[in-house]
Amino acid sequence: MTLTIDHVPIARSDLDAATEEFTRVGLEPEYGGTHADGTTHMAVVGFDDGSYLELISGTDPDIEPDLWPAFIDADAGPCAWCISVEDVAATLQRVIDAGVRVDGPQTMARERPDGTRAEWDIGFLGEPGSEKFPFTIADRTPRSYRVSPTESVAGGPLTGIEAVVAVRNLDASVEAFRRLFRLATPARAEIPEFGAAVASFPGDPLMLATPLDDDRGTWLTKRLDTYGESPCACLLGTEDIETADEEYALREPTEWLDRRVAWFDSDELDRALGVVSRSTAAAGR
Repeated sequence: MTLTIDHVPIARSDLDAATEEFTRVGLEPEYGGTHADGTTHMAVVGFDDGSYLELISGTDPDIEPDLWPAFIDADAGPCAWCISVEDVAATLQRVIDAGVRVDGPQTMARERPDGTRAEWDIGFLGEPGSEKFPFTIADRTPRSYRVSPTESVAGGPLTGIEAVVAVRNLDASVEAFRRLFRLATPARAEIPEFGAAVASFPGDPLMLATPLDDDRGTWLTKRLDTYGESPCACLLGTEDIETADEEYALREPTEWLDRRVAWFDSDELDRALGVVSRSTAAAGR
């Protein structure tokens, strides 16, 4: 099973306000419609490689969203991550065989503003309440019904998505991901300004982060205590971070292993959404 990121949901309590903030930094989303259960709706920032950010929010403050309600209520940002597979049921069976708990498959749908109905199968990996592992998705209708490149980013310098997942035990998590997804040995480093020790898997769009044992890791420790093991940040790949800086509102880049990361210049998105320069290994995928 390969790690091909399909999308990353970004939880926000107010979809209009989230759309305004993403537009301000240069990532103008397109409204995507309401999910079939009626409790959530979304806007999308779709990239040329087919991956996308899903800004997701509840449709009614008096109705609890079916998915990620605690994240949505608290404006928690990245709340899960999703990988594309050819067959959800077959993938879940392989995961069961590897000794990991699953939930699904389930069929979901969303009606776009133009009336087009997109349908897909999903399946969740891991223990209930944990978003450490990705959930899986396979389209029932043409993928273009669900997502296509968004005008604000199409043809630009951003090339897909990399997930940063907060974990409590870095060594154990590295081994769990390597066993389940057959990943290479990761590179490791301490990133003081992020307050984390990070493991990055060459050629795959995944980093794992665990808090440093000092005050710099406090924010990440609090996030783990509040939401459990789950994505804490989303990085948008680029071949040229200087060009990305010219088109989007970014802060000064910092060094991450053999790459550079620049966070979007937004208090709401601080340490949650950034741009990462591609490494040689990742660029060759």
